[in-house]
Amino acid sequence: MAIRRSAAKRHGLPSVVQLRLATTPAQANVLATAVQVCNQAATYISRLAWQQRTFAILDLHRLAYHQARAHFGALAAQAAVRAIARVAGAYANRRATKKRAHIFRPHGAIPYNARLMSWNRDARIVSL
Repeated sequence: MAIRRSAAKRHGLPSVVQLRLATTPAQANVLATAVQVCNQAATYISRLAWQQRTFAILDLHRLAYHQARAHFGALAAQAAVRAIARVAGAYANRRATKKRAHIFRPHGAIPYNARLMSWNRDARIVSL
């Protein structure tokens, strides 16, 4: 895997990187568990949002962040913030989606950003 900085990246513009993970079976199990926890947390936050009729991201963060972190011990802080953003995005600007609580699939994709990853370019390793 060759990671090069483009001219746009050198000047501070964000870039999108698509990665293919080469994991061992043990790493794959840990990653699958992390994905499940993130999706379970998003469903939990969605139910809290639905019960309180709170769909704005800031209000939802105040409502659900500490509860989600307490309920899911394995949920990292940044993963909780991303789950709250996913829930707020699921309810944003759509009246039809506010008719019932949104449920996230257990093995559904979760977005990763630079705060959830660390790069070791010399060893060609990405830590999630």
